[in-house]
Amino acid sequence: MGERVKTIFLLLLYSLICGLLLSIFPVIASPIRYVFSLLALVLGIYSFRRFESIRSRILLCVLAIVFFILFTFIIAAVTYLKTNPPT
Repeated sequence: MGERVKTIFLLLLYSLICGLLLSIFPVIASPIRYVFSLLALVLGIYSFRRFESIRSRILLCVLAIVFFILFTFIIAAVTYLKTNPPT
């Protein structure tokens, strides 16, 4: 049971970091944004080596997309509130 919890925690952590790195990509306008994309790619390759089952790999991709959408929404909301403060 302990190994399964460790795998789930690492899967969530890797997908969270990948989602965060991918959500930073569209926000930054400088060429440094490609570093974030490459870091997400390298982390994805590393995690695919670590998780050998198809279910874990699919779950990693799905969770990374969910975290990407979540973080992108949060970044957009914060940016909107900074540019248009409530009166």
